[in-house]
Amino acid sequence: MAYQLQVSAKILSWPRQCACCGGEANAELRAAASRTTGKRVQHTTTSWWHVPYCNSCLHHKSQYDEASKWAGRAIAGGLAAWVLIAWLTGSGWFGFAVCIVLACFGFWHQGKAQEEAQKLMCENCSAPSDAVRYVGWHGTFHTFVFENKAYLENFMTSNSRKTMSDVRQL
Repeated sequence: MAYQLQVSAKILSWPRQCACCGGEANAELRAAASRTTGKRVQHTTTSWWHVPYCNSCLHHKSQYDEASKWAGRAIAGGLAAWVLIAWLTGSGWFGFAVCIVLACFGFWHQGKAQEEAQKLMCENCSAPSDAVRYVGWHGTFHTFVFENKAYLENFMTSNSRKTMSDVRQL
């Protein structure tokens, strides 16, 4: 279960513990959000916060995120094969079949790779991927989604003098 919180601040205090498992943090991960403004001339601005993690949780997160790309890669490869086979043979049916097989293989492989990444998680880990997501900001209001309720509570305690919204379960 995830929890959304808005906090108004220019500087935030992040508890020095892993945002995923609650263990000792020995690394950081950049939680970033981007927004685009303007109609004719568009400007994209990216803002980020450095969220504490442990190396073990960063490892399972990177493995899970990499595994999540397999289905898209397989679909792109399948579509390319479909076009190439249709161009070479003059018939798209065989290419379509190859596309479907490659897409199915991609989804299967993605599931297996994600399972392997989840096996790297310890019993205290809250999410296979991002434990804290930075959704965006408006002025000094920043919106975050936390996967670990204990870390959220520590974050709220560390920033108790800041204006905060109620915690919303997602």
